[in-house]
Amino acid sequence: MTARVKELEAALFDGKLDSVAELTQLVKDNFNSFSLVLRSCQTYSSAASAPSVPAELLDSFVRPLLSILHHNDVRLQIAATHSLFNIIEDTADLEIANQIFQHIVTVHKANPNWYKDVQKRFINGQDDLAKHFLLFVRNSCDDLDALVTNVRTTLSAVDFLEPQSDNDTREAVLRNMFQLLSKVTSKDTGSVFVAKEPDAKRLKTGMERSRGSLLSQAWLSLLGTKLPLDVYEKALLNIASIIDNISQPLMIADFLSRSYDIGGEIAMLSIEGMFVLITEYNFEYPEFFDSLYRLLKPHIFRSPHHKRFLDLLSTCLGSIYLSQQIVSAFMKKLSRLSLTAPPSGVRIIASIIGKLLCQSNSAELLRNRTEPQSEGCPDPFKDNGNLQDPGVLKSSIWELKASENHYIQKVAKLCKTVTTTQTLDKNLFKKLPLEDDWEKMFTKLAGKKKAPVEYRKKERLFESPVFEDCWAC
Repeated sequence: MTARVKELEAALFDGKLDSVAELTQLVKDNFNSFSLVLRSCQTYSSAASAPSVPAELLDSFVRPLLSILHHNDVRLQIAATHSLFNIIEDTADLEIANQIFQHIVTVHKANPNWYKDVQKRFINGQDDLAKHFLLFVRNSCDDLDALVTNVRTTLSAVDFLEPQSDNDTREAVLRNMFQLLSKVTSKDTGSVFVAKEPDAKRLKTGMERSRGSLLSQAWLSLLGTKLPLDVYEKALLNIASIIDNISQPLMIADFLSRSYDIGGEIAMLSIEGMFVLITEYNFEYPEFFDSLYRLLKPHIFRSPHHKRFLDLLSTCLGSIYLSQQIVSAFMKKLSRLSLTAPPSGVRIIASIIGKLLCQSNSAELLRNRTEPQSEGCPDPFKDNGNLQDPGVLKSSIWELKASENHYIQKVAKLCKTVTTTQTLDKNLFKKLPLEDDWEKMFTKLAGKKKAPVEYRKKERLFESPVFEDCWAC
């Protein structure tokens, strides 16, 4: 081993990291030293095209570079990554790639710029490295404990790393795998990083398969693990693109069904995937609309994804083949939610109800009926989460009618249009007002030159005679 390699190992394992620039130069010198050793091996090797480097000597160059991948400076990470892949290119030994990927995905705080560099240069652009990475993800997800134990053992001698628990390391692995996997393309590029491997070895490792097939397997393996909550939500938010990369999309049905049955935020995010499977791949889920109906609760407007959820809800209710009971139940439930929804939510609800009125003549019954609004006549609708509640067809959307007197004119105008216009223009509800929020509405109102004032003087605080006896002596 050369003196430079010993110096590099000493700087890493003894914690002598004086400056990033100095250590980066050591990384470059390490690879230059390796190149000299490689040429020497090639001189004494009978096969000039495939020089044989002793395993111990190769490990002495690779091991310190793998440790640098865990450093928190992106310049060192990129320099070490390039040196490692250059060693692969010079030795034609793709087995080193598994070690590199193993360390890349176990970094606890991976720099996004570093990952972009890895994806662009060494994964998406090279078929053989991309396949090795996808095989690595597929196999690692089957035994995450072994991967975590192996890497923690390897890094136990690195002084500059803070100790991490197995659970933290496992979550970091899954988080990094998802980040890298989400950017992998399924198309074969036709380019390879190293010389072609023997057919026997390709068959043994699975390298003969296409990138699309391996990408599909990698996604299924990753989604079959216990993902951290933030990764789980990202997977559901990007589920449409994930489905496009799976050769048999129905194999993801169990993952989506479990997510949908969880309820709450996770169920809201899983609607898109369920809807795609049902409409495009004939997936049967009889309880889809019942579960969707039960998700309609006042707390959905506190979710950061409530606009996305309501947009998907509008899409799910867009079929003209829905029964009168289903359409009426959703109209009534949405109308009830408008009583507690923020102004932007009321506008979205009014638009969805207007859209349902345009596509279904049977929905007119709820708009035109006035009995539940009469004094002393209770609303027959029971807000108990039952989609088949018989009281729905006897009720009305009086809640949305009440929003005709909303304090924001923009909201009141739309609600009045929906509840009073006999022939609605469907183009008015073609696109939901998802861009509106309370902050934008308030800013627009506050920016007006003249503030609205009361145009007539009130004679009493409450005009209704109901309150006359409240202050009687």
